Amino acid sequence: ENKGDNTSNEEDEDKNEGEGEGNGQEEEDDDNNQNDGNGQDDGDNQDNDNDDNNDGIETFYVNEIPSEFDIFGPFFVWKSEEISSTEALVTVIAKMQWSEVLAGDALATLEGFSVDDITGWRMFTEEEAREFFVDFDGGESEINNILYENGFNIFYSQDIKDNEKAARYLCNDAQSTFNLYGSLRIIKAGQKTEYYLRPVKTMRFKVK
Repeated sequence: ENKGDNTSNEEDEDKNEGEGEGNGQEEEDDDNNQNDGNGQDDGDNQDNDNDDNNDGIETFYVNEIPSEFDIFGPFFVWKSEEISSTEALVTVIAKMQWSEVLAGDALATLEGFSVDDITGWRMFTEEEAREFFVDFDGGESEINNILYENGFNIFYSQDIKDNEKAARYLCNDAQSTFNLYGSLRIIKAGQKTEYYLRPVKTMRFKVK
């Protein structure tokens, strides 16, 4: 598999319908909306003290710091950056996702989303999209195996209704989209095309 980074600054996909995948244009995604998880599972004894340390990152007290690729309550722990033996910055991915979201609706969709009363969710940044593409590692993804075994929504590499199309996820505050199979292509989001959207959040975990 070629996992090169072929970032594109193409024009809005909706202005170039019918030009095909090879030109970086996306057809409209007509998947059924997926919201398979309600995001309200019990957590692993998380207490939020709202101590943001002036960096905008919420602090949660936990019994132990989870490792990367762990399931931690209703979260998949994607990244964990150790600060000390009792503290880490952790980026988690929510249990559920949406599959029919317009770019113009994405920020409002995330604003209204909460898990165990935890708000402040976002989408992948462009840099995170590049990192996650590498970690996801194509169709036989370890990440998807972990998600599936624990009842989480998996990530799609192909469109679930049209296997000839790549599934595309919103990133970069809904300005861009990225794929998870073949060569990485980060392109401008169209305004009429519906995309996948997965909630992501960075938290500070401290051991109680």
